[in-house]
Amino acid sequence: MLATRMDLALKHVVHSNHEFLPKFSCFVSKIEEGVITYLVWYKAEIDTTSFEINGALLLCMTRFFKAAGINLNRFETQHPSENHTDTQSRLLNCYGLGILKLLSHEQVATIGQSVNVLHYYADHHVIEKGAQEDWMYIISEGCLEVKIADQSGEQKVVATLWPGDFVGEMSMLTGAPRAADVFAKADTVLVRITKEDIAPLLDANPILVKQFSDTLAQRVAQNEVFVNSDGQASRVAEKSKSITTKILNFFFKKK
Repeated sequence: MLATRMDLALKHVVHSNHEFLPKFSCFVSKIEEGVITYLVWYKAEIDTTSFEINGALLLCMTRFFKAAGINLNRFETQHPSENHTDTQSRLLNCYGLGILKLLSHEQVATIGQSVNVLHYYADHHVIEKGAQEDWMYIISEGCLEVKIADQSGEQKVVATLWPGDFVGEMSMLTGAPRAADVFAKADTVLVRITKEDIAPLLDANPILVKQFSDTLAQRVAQNEVFVNSDGQASRVAEKSKSITTKILNFFFKKK
């Protein structure tokens, strides 16, 4: 299991950093007295220092382990059958990487009591474009591919999501239909958070509506291609106001 996560971390680093060459491997090199030693092998550009490369790789591996609920600060034996990878651990270890960073540790712990962990095999169609769903996912293990059909109808990968990444926030908070298809690129573990999980927090903390709106508006702005930056701040403000209205209607409008 650890080798799988380390291999995935290597893939992410190679995908995200041009300093790495697409040649890498991770395997068990020794098992002795209950201690398993893993060997990580990779290549990088000749003008890159080992400090920079090793630092980038260790940060990525730490992120992936934390997203899977593995506590790297503990030295006692951990068994897969035990609860060190329970739902709350997975959520608490990676919520700071996405929109939930606006919440306190205590608020996230409360959400963790009701969310679900889902397991999908590679190639599973996790999100279907146009679907009306009111939940989002956090990638705990594995990775997802976001695909959009081109003019010929062929599905093109527009983004790859890794452990700690979020997907589906807009649908969960505003009820908007899914904007793209999302598939599991590898066997994947997801934490699902629903509108019902978030609603009590918004009811008790109305300021979160504005904060979520601002964060979503910034993300939309980053995903859009502007001819220039003129007026971008005002566009973000307008988008935030629009999202706020949608959140209020979705959560609090009387039926």
